[in-house]
Amino acid sequence: MARVRAAVGTVLGLLSLGVSPAVAQTPISVGYSTLHVLERNGYDLPVGLLITAGGDSNRIVSPLLEVGINYSAESRQTLQIVTAQGGVRVVPYSGTRVRPFGQVMGGVIGAQCCGEMAMRFAVEPGGGVEFPLTRRLSAQVIAGFPLVIAEGFSTRLIRISAGVSFVPW
Repeated sequence: MARVRAAVGTVLGLLSLGVSPAVAQTPISVGYSTLHVLERNGYDLPVGLLITAGGDSNRIVSPLLEVGINYSAESRQTLQIVTAQGGVRVVPYSGTRVRPFGQVMGGVIGAQCCGEMAMRFAVEPGGGVEFPLTRRLSAQVIAGFPLVIAEGFSTRLIRISAGVSFVPW
């Protein structure tokens, strides 16, 4: 839980440092996420939090920062997966209130279990749909497909998230 508070504080702190009006209009998304490892004995990490800064759906291309944590407690062992990534979101003009988008991110992924931690590089293509509720608030559904890259192997994951996106200022 301390890591989640630290992640939220870091994202909000970085946003508050900006002096540009463009930074003040940066959307922040918070959502519940679930993650599944797509290997033959894959793990489910059903509890998670995904926090995103950026990804303005009113622009065709916009930068994106994301921090996520998922965990599962199985047989007295807790498995945690933490991600910190950056990338771009592309929102094609749809002419409707529902706004589909695609995104590509890259960064680090860490897995912790049984007192050990491993950090690797990850690339995550994905996409989703945003449903505007008010001028500053939207509902979002996002699917991402992280690919963990390490020496001699790779691991495929799928992460589904549902939440809200808002412009705080």
